[in-house]
Amino acid sequence: MTAHSVRSILGGQAPAGQPVTVRGWVRTRRDSKAGLSFVHVSDGSSFHPVQVVVPATMSNYASEVQKLTAGCAVEATGTIVPSPAKGQPFEMQATGLKVVGWVDDPDTYPIQPPSSRPPTPRARASSSAFPRSTSRTCRARPTARSISPAISSAAKPSSR
Repeated sequence: MTAHSVRSILGGQAPAGQPVTVRGWVRTRRDSKAGLSFVHVSDGSSFHPVQVVVPATMSNYASEVQKLTAGCAVEATGTIVPSPAKGQPFEMQATGLKVVGWVDDPDTYPIQPPSSRPPTPRARASSSAFPRSTSRTCRARPTARSISPAISSAAKPSSR
């Protein structure tokens, strides 16, 4: 069993069908009604995390896996398979997940997963997508010819 980086797994350099290990930090964890947990693990070698699929039949599923939060250090072991989901080439089918370190207080941990609130751009008038100063400059400004015919005739060069 060899340890691989997230970059090498997502790049297709990890051996298929053989157990591999990835060590890193949990970015997000979401649970499925089908008895699975999807844990996104990142080790800093790639911008994108690798998805680790953890079955509920694992011995530490209820005691550790379902309590994982963003920032927990983990060591996942499993096989790399092509992912059926869009946006990721490979995922890990976990046969073991060991928690190396816990986050003491997840509510005050500085790196939080993104919230799923709907955006409210017009909650305050000052946060409008098109500020008043921009709309003022975008309005068609009158030219000298349309203001006064006297100015426009004086601006023409004489034909002498």
